[in-house]
Amino acid sequence: MADATPPQSPSRSSAAAVLQTPPRSTPSSVDGRDGAPKTPQTPTGRTQALKDLKLTIEYKHLKQNAPGGVLVTPAFNDLRTWHGVIFVRKGCYQGGVFKFVVKLPRAYNDHNVWPEIRFTSRVSNPFIAPFDEDPSSNAGSSASSGDGGGTASSNASSSGGLLDIKAAYPSWDPQAHFMVTALTFVKKVFYLRDEDLAEYSNPANPASAHAFVHDKPAYLSSAAADAERSQEEVYGNPLGSPIAFKAPDPRHEAIRKLVVESEDHTVRSSGFVLEILKQATAQVEAEEANDGAKKGGGDANEVPRQSAAESSDVL
Repeated sequence: MADATPPQSPSRSSAAAVLQTPPRSTPSSVDGRDGAPKTPQTPTGRTQALKDLKLTIEYKHLKQNAPGGVLVTPAFNDLRTWHGVIFVRKGCYQGGVFKFVVKLPRAYNDHNVWPEIRFTSRVSNPFIAPFDEDPSSNAGSSASSGDGGGTASSNASSSGGLLDIKAAYPSWDPQAHFMVTALTFVKKVFYLRDEDLAEYSNPANPASAHAFVHDKPAYLSSAAADAERSQEEVYGNPLGSPIAFKAPDPRHEAIRKLVVESEDHTVRSSGFVLEILKQATAQVEAEEANDGAKKGGGDANEVPRQSAAESSDVL
């Protein structure tokens, strides 16, 4: 999974995701006639295989149909644990980058088997269960893992961050409801209208629902604070999510300015790109040297040299 750098505007954020599948296990016995491995063909096994196949089809379907601003990818070692993030582009949560984890039971694609969606970014919302005072207890029974295998399943001691998807879909019909349905609801809760809470009699977060209806300024202030905090915590990755963000490099901004502010937008050769890269590197290092000279003294004109090969590492 490649790191991604969220810019100042969430609408320009990007992230790449890689799904790694485990190698096939070697069977302990083979058919005597042609050496082909024996595969269990029990009805239960076939049913589960069909559910897994349908899930992969749903994931592929999201490539063209996922709601705007919502990104999900499976964990590296678990097809039924998805890591996600939503970039909120407008409204009271504008600027927020909220992360969540989707846990899909093995029985998912049966009637009334809902996906579990739990936010790992702290957010106050009528449809999201309030977080405990101790943030570490809100990730469910999460297993931090550097390979992206961390999960967020139900925790008997805390429901913090859990999305109340049953409020929107009291019954789950696998012929009519899919993961795109669930992710559309994930997006909707950040763009609530007054009528969305008109019949929501048992909100997941009663305090947030009360503020939304009776004290809108307090609700708006809380939402803005959530968005700001999500930006501050965006580079953290305690669950080893495949969707990871990296702090921006000053040289990247310098390169952007050199390219974007140029009046000539014709296709350029790799040599031109490397030259731009060297200029950006020299510019940033000169600024750093000047800053260092102002703080501790020294020669502000002394700029460390860097070869083109070394400079290209920042691409």
